[in-house]
Amino acid sequence: MFTVAEAAKCLGISVSLVYGLISGRKLKYCRVGNRRGRIRIPEDAVDECLARCTFDTQEPESPPQRVRLKHIKLRRE
Repeated sequence: MFTVAEAAKCLGISVSLVYGLISGRKLKYCRVGNRRGRIRIPEDAVDECLARCTFDTQEPESPPQRVRLKHIKLRRE
């Protein structure tokens, strides 16, 4: 279990952004202790967040070919 600061360091983001991810329900967490408790973030939640935010580099796709619409005629003035 990570603290918010440790999770921020693992993810390479700020502590306030971790709180934002938590409040937006994009990062799993649990509260430990009495009443509101302290926020703890499971290691698998950090791994899951990294996997969700990681993209493979791919060759850029060629732009779509222009479609000619023969049934539409444009008037030029």
